[in-house]
Amino acid sequence: MDYKTLMPNNIILYGIINEPISIKKIDPKSVVIEMATGCPLTNEWFDKFKFQKLAENYVSERFKFMFKKGYNYWYVVDRLSLTYLTKIEFVHELQQFMLIMDGKTLKL
Repeated sequence: MDYKTLMPNNIILYGIINEPISIKKIDPKSVVIEMATGCPLTNEWFDKFKFQKLAENYVSERFKFMFKKGYNYWYVVDRLSLTYLTKIEFVHELQQFMLIMDGKTLKL
């Protein structure tokens, strides 16, 4: 995994144990970073972060997240303008998106 795509507190899968862990410090030479992969974003993660479930989707105050099965990612739309914003596949991408776009830190 490219350490440049990570921020402190991002959740990733650690290679040896294949369990989600939260990164405290970004060190490009860290064995943890070298053996890390993205943690797939699932319904369970939205539940853990306390997003509201609306039919088959999840919503925050500002965004709607819709899973696209054929592509295996979440489609993100602004709830007010209905504008497509991005796609999200991994937990750390959701964490970064919410921090940058809404100022909210998602931690466990």
